[in-house]
Amino acid sequence: MRYGFNQLSDDEFIALCKAYNKSKGLYIVGKIREIPPMLVAFDRWRKGLSYVAAMA
Repeated sequence: MRYGFNQLSDDEFIALCKAYNKSKGLYIVGKIREIPPMLVAFDRWRKGLSYVAAMA
């Protein structure tokens, strides 16, 4: 199971990339305490891991 990211349109994929990068930047400078779980799953999915394997 890949958490549904394969069904994203190009625009949705780009929006998710931007949201991930923004959250990652805020996390690095300490503005947020953690990156939202969906964005963490998205990052791991982009690296070729399945959602289940990444969370196990």
